Order: sequence, then structure tokens, then C-alpha cells
Amino acid sequence: MSNDPIVVTTEHGASDKAPEAEVVTENVASPTAEAPTTAPEATPGAAPEIPATTTVDAKVKELEEALEEERAYRGQAEADLEKKSNESADLRKRWREAAGELDRYLRQNQGFNQLTDQELIQKVSQLRFEIRNFTIQYFEDQIKDVNINEELLEYLNKYLNLPDGTYETYLKTPEIRSAALRAFFWGFLKSEVFWQYRWAPVKASDCVFYMSDFIKKSLGIEANSKDAPDASRKFHMWRANTSSLLLEATNQHPKEAASNVQKVCADHAKEMVTFISPLSSSKPDAIEKQLVRLINQSLEIDKEISKQVAFITWKFIDKGSSLVFDPETMELEPGKKKADEKSTIELVLAPGLVKSGKSSGDGFDVELRLLKPEVACAAT
Repeated sequence: MSNDPIVVTTEHGASDKAPEAEVVTENVASPTAEAPTTAPEATPGAAPEIPATTTVDAKVKELEEALEEERAYRGQAEADLEKKSNESADLRKRWREAAGELDRYLRQNQGFNQLTDQELIQKVSQLRFEIRNFTIQYFEDQIKDVNINEELLEYLNKYLNLPDGTYETYLKTPEIRSAALRAFFWGFLKSEVFWQYRWAPVKASDCVFYMSDFIKKSLGIEANSKDAPDASRKFHMWRANTSSLLLEATNQHPKEAASNVQKVCADHAKEMVTFISPLSSSKPDAIEKQLVRLINQSLEIDKEISKQVAFITWKFIDKGSSLVFDPETMELEPGKKKADEKSTIELVLAPGLVKSGKSSGDGFDVELRLLKPEVACAAT
């Protein structure tokens, strides 16, 4: 057989020879040939392969577990929040209760230095005793000539409630004179000391006095009034707090405060002794010294009363009134003959003491009699 290559003719050139199969020199894989062990490289831009079903299921399960865990965490957080909210509400409730207790405690104790009824009764009873002893010691002696002039009568009449035309009889009789001077001194304290805030500097005491008077009139608060307990509570809480602050401010300068009180006592005593010393055989200086002491003692009581939330009223008998002795609301001086039902009151030897309200700021519609007025009755 010839080794010459087979000539394949194209349409441009035909051949006389019969066509033979085209010789392909490339290696053609046999159907039985072994498959390649590595996958062909991915063509750039080709679509990614889809994961197997088991991989997707695992991912879904993982997400579901994470969601359940998140739900459980959120549920626990909500439960904790509710618990904390309940605890917070409970704390707020207890705080309000504690604040209420503290407020009640402070209203009773802060700055007011509340006196018990018995302490107040004891202080006033002691002042009664001191004034009684003073008038007996200095004005119950025998005097040959008692000079009763118009100036004396005018001065006494400012504070003393005596029936018309009886001054000469009262002032010339030793025992009755001491009783008249005793009533006079209490009348003086009512007008010049009690509820005047004279234990404070003059300008400050005047301000508090006039402000108190203005507020009482504006709110319709009268002495011993039971008609406006709420207004009374507001006013007396303000008054007690203001008095305590005024005292605290005054005490910042103790020497000045003491000097002010001493001046108030000395001025009143000096004026008083000018008029009443002729009614005694004692030296005016001795009388004046005792007056200073008693006025100072009265100022101390007024200072204590001013700080009380409860309203303390000195019970006098109105000037010009003619009252019959009432043993339920009045009392005679110890040792005096018992008065009958028709006995007429002539002198208030010592005022009574009435309290309305409590240190807590309540009960201003209720009055409590701490001391009865001590009176002298006309002979029957």
C-alpha cells in the first residue's frame, strides 16, 4: 500500500479518485477511557452552585434556635422589667409613707420645740405665783396718805378693769390694793407683752405683729374662732414657723438679743414704777428691779407660746362686762371664801389659758381649757 497522503478535494478542485475517510490526527477518547479525577475550573461569570438540601435545613434550624433563644431572653427581660416596676412602685409607696411620717414628725418637732400641756401649765402657774407674791410684798403695806391723781387713774385705767367710782376704795385698802395691782399687771402683760413678739428686735417684732394681724383679719380668723379651722391651721403653722425662724435669727447675735430684751423690760418697768410706786412704801428701785424680772419671765413664756403650733389664748374678761361667777369656767383665789351663784366678778386676778389645735396642725375647731381665770368677786 502506498504511503502517499490521501488527497481531499474541495469544491474548487475535483478529483477522479474515490473519496476516502478524512484522517484525524487528534487523540479521540475512547468510550471506555477513565474520567478525569478533578473537576474542570469554573468559568468566570458562571452562576454559583446551589447548596445541598441538608445544608439549607441546618441553616434554617440554626436560625430558628437563635430566634427561640432571643424570644426567651426577651421574655425574661420583660419579666425582670415587670418585677423591677413592681419593686419601684412599692418603694415609691413606702417612700411616700415615710415622707408622710417625717412630715408629721417635723411639724411636731422642727424648730417649734413643742411644749406639753403640763409644761405650759407649770410655767404659767409659776408666773401667777410670782406676780401674786410681788403684789402682796410691795403693795399690801399700810400707807398713811395715798395720792390718787388723774395721771395715775388714767394710766391704771389703760390696763385695769375696775367698776366706775371704786378706784379710791381699791387703792386705799391694803389687801384690796394688792389685788387691784395684780389685776393691773396682768392687764399690762396682755397689752404690752403677750403676742407682741417683744423678745425679738423692735423692727422685726413689729413686722411679725402687723403681718399676723393682717393675715388673721384677711382670712377671717378671730380669737378662739371655730368657724375656719382650715384657715386657722394654715395661719398658726405659718406663725409658729415664722416665730421659730425669727428666734433663730435673733439668737445669731446673742449679746444684741439679750440687750434688746433687757431694754424692753427696763423701759416698761421704769414707766410703770413712775405711776405705781406711790402706792407702796418700798423704794422705787426695789420695785423696778422686781418688775424687770417679772416682765422678763413673761417674755420668756410668750416666746415659748409663739413657737407652738397650737394657739394659746389668755382668757380675760372683757372690760365693762358684769359677769356672774361661774365655777365651771372660773376659780377664786386659793383660800378665799367660796362665792355663791349670784356673786359678781370685779377683778380678774390672773387670766385663764385656753388651747385650740394640736402640734400636728389639726383640731383647731376644738378648745381645751388648761387653766381657769382666777377672779375676785364683790362681797354680797
